[in-house]
Amino acid sequence: MIENLNFLVVSTVRNVDRVLLKEFDNISKGLSNAKNVFYYFVESDSDDDTVLILNKIKYSHQNFNFISLGKLQDQISDRIERIRYCRNQYVSY
Repeated sequence: MIENLNFLVVSTVRNVDRVLLKEFDNISKGLSNAKNVFYYFVESDSDDDTVLILNKIKYSHQNFNFISLGKLQDQISDRIERIRYCRNQYVSY
């Protein structure tokens, strides 16, 4: 039963400003019967308003947190390695 469970929703995000609020709402609605739901997103390399949207969500949902790692592409050129690096950030969290 979902009512007795706690969830931690994690994700890596990049350039998702157009869909982020809608998808966050969809996930939240789908888990609305859960005991507790916490969110932790890891952002990097966005060149749109993704970080702005993440901040809006953070200030309106106390169980939401994120980290922005800035421009990793300059340091880690391989896309898969960047995704792995970001994934490891939420695993450490």
